Parts: sequence; structure tokens; C-alpha cells
Amino acid sequence: MSDMTTLPRRSAIDMARALRARHSVWIVTAGILRLGLLADLGQGLSSAVFVVDALVTTAPFLILSIAAAAYAGASGADNVIARAFTGSPLMMIAFAAALGGKKP
Repeated sequence: MSDMTTLPRRSAIDMARALRARHSVWIVTAGILRLGLLADLGQGLSSAVFVVDALVTTAPFLILSIAAAAYAGASGADNVIARAFTGSPLMMIAFAAALGGKKP
């Protein structure tokens, strides 16, 4: 027989702890929706539909934001952006307002 070494396997408890640590917000949100479904099925379903609709409506903006942040990080533009927002808090607020404001 061959001498095969195996990697130590993580126990189910360790995996559950790691999952809970990384995704605690999603777990709590799912728990709240589940409690709503158990307490009042009609309101729980209405809340679940609202949450899914909000996620679907917001998803394009989240994807665009993640893509822009990834591009800025990969191209080094994040350092330029960070330098633009250093110094006086009043100047940083004015600069951010000028970038985010739209003309009437």
C-alpha cells in the first residue's frame, strides 16, 4: 500500500463558524425574513418580494460600482483619488460635492 498523506479536514463546526463570521449580515437578514414568514405568512411574503425587488433594482448600480472600484485598483487610479481627498476636511467635502453634484 502506498503511504498517502492527507490534508487535515476542517470540522463542520469550524466551517459553520467561518461561514457565520463572513456572512453574518446575510444570515441575520434571512433569519428576520424567516421569522416574518412564520409570524404572518402574507406580510412575510410581501416583505420577501420587496427585498428581492430591491436587490434586483439595485444590482446594476452595485455591479457598476464594483467594476469601477476594481478598475481603479488595477490601474493605480485609486492612489490618485486618495491623494485628491487628503488635506483639509472642508476642501475634501467641497471637492466631493463638486464631483457628485449635478447642474440644475
